[in-house]
Amino acid sequence: MLKKICMLFLFTFAVILAGCDEYAHTMERIVEAMAENSGEIDFSAFAPANVPEKYELTRNDTTETGMIMMWQSSFDYDALYETYTEWLRWGMWGGDESEFFPFEQISWRTPPTLRWNVSAITAADLERIVFARNKYKYDFSAHPLVPGPPGGRAHRPVPDYFLHDPVFLAEEFTSDIVRARVTSSPVTLIQISDSDIFRNRYFERTFRLMQFGVLFDGGVLVRVRAEGLTYEEVWAMFENIFEAQ
Repeated sequence: MLKKICMLFLFTFAVILAGCDEYAHTMERIVEAMAENSGEIDFSAFAPANVPEKYELTRNDTTETGMIMMWQSSFDYDALYETYTEWLRWGMWGGDESEFFPFEQISWRTPPTLRWNVSAITAADLERIVFARNKYKYDFSAHPLVPGPPGGRAHRPVPDYFLHDPVFLAEEFTSDIVRARVTSSPVTLIQISDSDIFRNRYFERTFRLMQFGVLFDGGVLVRVRAEGLTYEEVWAMFENIFEAQ
């Protein structure tokens, strides 16, 4: 009971800061739903199904406060090799032939990963709630990449909190929203030279990245970071949860 009172205070404070009638109404509804949900949360009910077979489960931890699941996949070496050859074709080694090394001598840091976290929502999460109609706050296509300096990485000239970790309401969540969350994530290319010096090079288009949260009734938040998956594959995981609700 004390925990619920504290959460109610935090939610009320967030509503005051927001100063938005629709946002306030949404927060009030969330608080009421949490009050009605007096029992233990079955976090396993929000675990994804239909995870592609190429992703192997590497972590599955459940506690009283939440659930953390993680899968890792092997790289798509055909796609990486295509990017590698294009990189060489356009002379992106900086013109220094001494830095050249063949594809076979490359090791890749961190394979594509699917992270799936389930927990009760917090006051900080409330600040990231985005309504589906406000595409400017979550649709990457509305914010084209701006080229970086020579040798640097491109970026989007908008505050991070707008785009990179929004929270959507389950009743508004659709496959179109998942598609709008697709961006690219660079993979670090590592050379190990004779002197054991690591040289890092970045690919800007090697696999897809989607990151967001979905708030379900009862104040349950599912946070996802999906690398290398299509938006259809990610949406299929949520469809199974919606059908079971």
